[in-house]
Amino acid sequence: SLLLTACEYYEAHYNREQLMKAYFFTGKVNQALGDAPKAQEYYLKALDAGESSGNVKMKAKINSYLGMLYIQQFAYSIAIPYLEESLHCLSLAKDTLSQSIVFRDLARAYHKLNKPDTAEMYYRKALSINNPNNQPYVSNELGGLLLDKKVYNEALPYLREAIQSAEKPSTAFYLTLGEYFYRTGNKDSASLYLKQCLPGHLPETKANAYYYLARLALKDNKYKEFLSLQNLQENLRDSLQKSKDTETMHKMQSLYTYNRYQQIAEKEKLDRINAQSKMYLVIIIFLVGGPIIYFYAIRKKRESARKDITIAQKEGIISQKDETIAKKDLELSELKQKQKSQLDEFSQSKILTDLKKGKWKNTKEEVKLLYDTIDQIYPNLSINLSDLWKHIDESDKFIIYLIKINIKRVHIATYLHISASAVTKRRERMAKLILGQLATADDFDKWVENP
Repeated sequence: SLLLTACEYYEAHYNREQLMKAYFFTGKVNQALGDAPKAQEYYLKALDAGESSGNVKMKAKINSYLGMLYIQQFAYSIAIPYLEESLHCLSLAKDTLSQSIVFRDLARAYHKLNKPDTAEMYYRKALSINNPNNQPYVSNELGGLLLDKKVYNEALPYLREAIQSAEKPSTAFYLTLGEYFYRTGNKDSASLYLKQCLPGHLPETKANAYYYLARLALKDNKYKEFLSLQNLQENLRDSLQKSKDTETMHKMQSLYTYNRYQQIAEKEKLDRINAQSKMYLVIIIFLVGGPIIYFYAIRKKRESARKDITIAQKEGIISQKDETIAKKDLELSELKQKQKSQLDEFSQSKILTDLKKGKWKNTKEEVKLLYDTIDQIYPNLSINLSDLWKHIDESDKFIIYLIKINIKRVHIATYLHISASAVTKRRERMAKLILGQLATADDFDKWVENP
């Protein structure tokens, strides 16, 4: 292509400034074509070519595009240094308008890394710069972040601002506002905004809208409507999960390719350095070899004198480790005995008896008591499932806890007011999240019993 021809021309004429630009635009083309590894290769080449360049605006742009490329590949920690360098270059160029975009991207990265306070700081910095194209999206994302932090009074103004300032509001804006009204108990307003998401073309937005609409129907005791919406949401979620799994595999392959490219580049650089260093190394050995040998002999003599002391110290450390292991074994034995006692007591309890007979009262107080009781008996359950919690809702968690204590699936469906097939679908979905695409609902049950 013309861009590759330009790259070869500037490489041959050693024009670093123009070579930086040619590499950058070649990276943009590859990114637009969906070839992330090639895009990354040319962005990194552009940074290398422009290392000594004074064109801070171009360097800011390259770092920004590279940071966004890493965010799209889920490599959030890798993205942050490039985005910070982009901010530094934009500060030198006094380009405040472009800074708002980079502030937003940094906020997204920190939000994904579960650092809400840092994310909020960058969202607010982005809003402090008047960029009309960026403002609605930042307002909506900041409102969503404040919703996650349960600061509802602060979230609402930003959610309203997102819709009012957007020339054509995204359905994602209506979803966030609908979620706000759902969480704050305003069912009519929640329903109004959530239904505006359904004509949209974004499957994930529609799936989330169906989820909250189903919960609203359940609160109004409209069980048929609840089951219908629940099935729509489950079908969309299953479809999304399959596409996400495929996308994740592709992006993980891209990250692997990134690392391979970086390793190859680093190896080539080291080979060049080693080739240049060999001659100097021979000279240095010749000049300082004698003194080094002399000091080495003295050092070996001192090490020999310390050897007996070191052996004694190591024997003492081994003895201490043996004592620690024995203590840990005793603690483990006591813990197992305590767990057995708790299990025996729980097996005779009214909670378990009612659960197995399908007579248990599904109230907030009873659910909390059930969770607390199971967490006391199986303290590692919540820890082992920590990576799963962010991908599931409260009813999924309820299913996991009841599976752990061997409650029949038909009773689980009754307590959640859903069909038995819906319970099976949820188990299958969680099985695929943890155990892979070939896992079944039964595989998930076995895994929960022994995570």
